[in-house]
Amino acid sequence: MSTTLGAARTVRLNDIGVVFTVTILEPDPADPTELIVKDISAATVLEIILQKPNPDLTKVVKTAVFSTDGTDGKITFTSIAGDLDFAGRWSLEGEVTLPTGQFRSDRDRFDVEEIIE
Repeated sequence: MSTTLGAARTVRLNDIGVVFTVTILEPDPADPTELIVKDISAATVLEIILQKPNPDLTKVVKTAVFSTDGTDGKITFTSIAGDLDFAGRWSLEGEVTLPTGQFRSDRDRFDVEEIIE
């Protein structure tokens, strides 16, 4: 999986406009030890699930969109006010629903840092 967080993997508390992009991969039929991009263009549900580093490990499900047309396996969402409201190490993963089932990306992590005031 790849996760795009703009120029850096660390963001600041309450940042707005951070672009999160994940790629859904699947085993290569020719070589199951290798991963290839999954065509998700027929997906009906696109989500990126965030897990906060708070004591309850709260999960937040964000509706995602295709980065292009879905044939590249990429989905994305952009943070808005209130999304990145807790400092610490966050987790995220993508999930799509296709006619053949649900598929998830690998889990990735990123840091949200306090703002120096």
